[in-house]
Amino acid sequence: MKLDKPVYVFVNAAAGQAMTMGEDRVREVVESVFGQDAILLIEEAQPLFDHLSDVMAGDRPDSVIVGGGDGTISFAAKLALKHNVTLGVLPLGTMNLFARALGIPMDFHDALSALANAGAGTADVGYVNGEAFFNHVSVGIHPRLIKLRDELPYDSQLSKIASGAKALIRASRTMQSYDIEFEGEFDSFSADTSLAVVAVNPIPNTLGQLPFRPGQRFGQLGLYVWSSSKDEANDIVPVVADLLLGKWSDSSNVVHHRSSSVTLRADCDFRASIDGEVTMVSSPVNCTIEPGALSVLLPDTPVAGVEP
Repeated sequence: MKLDKPVYVFVNAAAGQAMTMGEDRVREVVESVFGQDAILLIEEAQPLFDHLSDVMAGDRPDSVIVGGGDGTISFAAKLALKHNVTLGVLPLGTMNLFARALGIPMDFHDALSALANAGAGTADVGYVNGEAFFNHVSVGIHPRLIKLRDELPYDSQLSKIASGAKALIRASRTMQSYDIEFEGEFDSFSADTSLAVVAVNPIPNTLGQLPFRPGQRFGQLGLYVWSSSKDEANDIVPVVADLLLGKWSDSSNVVHHRSSSVTLRADCDFRASIDGEVTMVSSPVNCTIEPGALSVLLPDTPVAGVEP
């Protein structure tokens, strides 16, 4: 796919890698790849989102490159869906899960170069109560960890990781479990769980595997539920051990299923992380998937889909 001229590049100045690099270095790298053809905007989240919305709705370019963390990319992807724009994902956050799923290089210069020569492809999109998501919906300790991390100061990618480690320790001291009923294309079940994740596509079992499926074109959701007994509700060790080992489905601690829809039912409202953004949700929480709904820029050698 030949990118439009000029090329739109939007960068969230508060993203971890953007803060570490600094605005001057970001501009230097963008210009080294696109020359004078790039319209580059580097701003904090809200003004960046406003300008991104204006460009997609008004100029209606064929494609837009957006740099930031998973929250920024999720916002941009929702706009791209709405306005039928092809999205180029520039990984500048801490986890960069959607970018990893698409096979985008993690190095800033390499990612820009890959996007400059990318072709158009598609990625699956999840929906939670009608709202699009592009990586996960989680309940339990994960949204609690994010909330605690965001209360701590950080001014670079490294310090954000350090804040996340501190938040994990604090979250483990006050970890709660929730009684949730799960429904889908499997036998319904209830669990007292300290962590439940609904992922766009089942996650492979690989050592250290982060919560994404390479390619993101599998066409089903993945459900992962860690069960805990009432007297072990605050034991975070089995959860962390499974995540570090990449045991997304190969663990006695985890109940897992694949389904085109997943519903969570509970007797109370609870916090959920939707692509890393924490919000309160009410029961029932209905998750579905739309295969290939989002148009994205893919590298010349995109990551192949993983077999079941």
